[in-house]
Amino acid sequence: MPINGLLTLASGGYMFQTTRKNVVMTININNKEADRLTRAFAKAEGVGITEAIVIAMREALERRRNRETPLETAARLRAEFGIELGEQARRPLPRSVYDELSGED
Repeated sequence: MPINGLLTLASGGYMFQTTRKNVVMTININNKEADRLTRAFAKAEGVGITEAIVIAMREALERRRNRETPLETAARLRAEFGIELGEQARRPLPRSVYDELSGED
């Protein structure tokens, strides 16, 4: 197996293996859609497959880190539509309400 190279596997997938500080890292892509998307992204960005994966994963993680929480979404929508919560709406519901919803008494 060549080091720092892309191999085509008998299964039709691809495996990239590289060494960095004596640690072998392998990425195995044997999903046709993942392969197609990775190659399309690499071409669009003008980078190799490995760099395309790094870019895509960084961007995906950043989007997740910056995603609104449900409370933030609710606050944004209330502000957008001019909805104010009254004092009663801010108080938690008693446990009996949840028990009734779940069928427990």
